[in-house]
Amino acid sequence: MGVFLKFLNRAGRKIFLLSLLLVSVLFTGCSGEIPAVPMLIGAAEKPSVNIQKTYRSEAYGGDIVLSFPSAGRPVPDGMGGSGRTLDGITAKAAFLFNITEGKVLYEKNCYEKIYPASTTKLLTAYFLLSYIKEHGIPLTDTYCITADNCGIKRVGAKLFGFRKGDVVSLELLLNALLVYSANDSAVAIIEFIAAREGASYDEIMQRMNGVAAGLGATHTNFTNSHGLHELGHKTTPYDLYLIFEACMGFEEFLPIVGKASYTASYTDANGTAKEQILEATNQYYLGLYTPPEGVTVLGGKTGSTGAAGDCFITLSSCNGTTYLSAVFGAASYEELYQQMNLLLGLEKED
Repeated sequence: MGVFLKFLNRAGRKIFLLSLLLVSVLFTGCSGEIPAVPMLIGAAEKPSVNIQKTYRSEAYGGDIVLSFPSAGRPVPDGMGGSGRTLDGITAKAAFLFNITEGKVLYEKNCYEKIYPASTTKLLTAYFLLSYIKEHGIPLTDTYCITADNCGIKRVGAKLFGFRKGDVVSLELLLNALLVYSANDSAVAIIEFIAAREGASYDEIMQRMNGVAAGLGATHTNFTNSHGLHELGHKTTPYDLYLIFEACMGFEEFLPIVGKASYTASYTDANGTAKEQILEATNQYYLGLYTPPEGVTVLGGKTGSTGAAGDCFITLSSCNGTTYLSAVFGAASYEELYQQMNLLLGLEKED
């Protein structure tokens, strides 16, 4: 291009460069904006994710075998990539991916910005698991809570109910985060890392967003670690798929999101041993909803706020094939599980 510009006079160069700028604006939407479809990592460039083939499920009382023979990653084209339509999906966004074969079976608005609610906690979990692995920290390591409810005062926020001075293990924080969806646990995880790094909560959140970008989740900007509503706290369904997939690279992850309950044991500020039973937010595990016959729900993460609606991303298995499915922005929990069952029903047709 430099040689070409030498043959243009000054006015010609200006016209040529302005034309390039105009073309750029037309194709990206507007200058300074992120394109509607993110830059995706190709299968050959995919970060190494050593997914375990078998894990023990407490919910089902036995070993669950997952199948991932294909390294290919399902990539929706943003236009209903599978060509499949599904009546009844009224939620803001949804997808069903065959992750054994790397196929898109259904997708709706996978690259649209959404409020993720508590599905945010998937990235918080990944961040903690990758941090402790990097630094050789065991999940038995402990953290002393610095404020009641870790400073969360929002009415209606789901909380473990930590009190200042409680001494809790990282294992407890991770289970409270993923099984019970405790917002104060999400804050405690970031505070634990911040204390070790001599950094602020906001600085650690910036690092967490950087970790998301490193996974290919380039349209994720989380302003907190729990998902309680904030205007700038957004992601895309496809980013959350990438994050969930990355979480599966840790052997601790699937057994936790596959639990129907967790018994939390900790010590309060007075040194008194405490115990608390936490029920899962996954209503398949509570017996409130039943997946289609032949489909086994292996784990997942729910989320719900007024702005985000009701959300759920889940791992499942049917006929030896493994799937990830999600519904975001359903109008109620009833609609959320009805529409999730519509997606899961497609697995038997795959």
